[in-house]
Amino acid sequence: TNYRFRSAVLKSFLIRGDAEEAQHILKNLLQSYPQESIGAAMNLLSSHDTSRALFYLDSGGNETQGVTAKNKENFDYERGKKLLKLALVFQMGFVGIPTIYYGDEAGLFGASTPDNRRTFPWGHEDHDLLTFYKDMIQWRKANQKILTQGEVKFLYAKKNVFVFKRSLNRSLILAFNRGSRVEKLQLPDGTSLELAPMSYQIR
Repeated sequence: TNYRFRSAVLKSFLIRGDAEEAQHILKNLLQSYPQESIGAAMNLLSSHDTSRALFYLDSGGNETQGVTAKNKENFDYERGKKLLKLALVFQMGFVGIPTIYYGDEAGLFGASTPDNRRTFPWGHEDHDLLTFYKDMIQWRKANQKILTQGEVKFLYAKKNVFVFKRSLNRSLILAFNRGSRVEKLQLPDGTSLELAPMSYQIR
């Protein structure tokens, strides 16, 4: 179970806006294990031992046991959802096995144990989020070979912006802006990017 991936993407990058720290953690992760182990790592965003990603992302990384995210009252659900979508795209595009904790795809939220173990919200699913999850899973399946066998290269990591590339005969560039303003940048290969606030691009 790859909690270092979760820490890098959720806490360092999406919560703190420290892309450099996130890149350092992920580079260290890739250098610490054989390629076969990295490829089989369970990259998760939530689990039964953590706060749910949707709540965690807007609460500033709150893992306090007993803190209850009641009825969307003590956190911004929509902001958490926007950040969760960025996290999901990162998860689906990175090396390793994307692991989804039941209910995250339906908008289930909660603080640490036992609040993170609520029942599935049957009849109250967030259909926009559910559709987004389905679309990203289909995207991963359509690009399975490059995403399971391809090389990972970090292209840019500074504050609110993170960009990495997957390569295997062809390339995919995944770029993220978790900030509140438009970000313009030029990659080492000359590619120019303009990222809207709290958005991603796949090229």
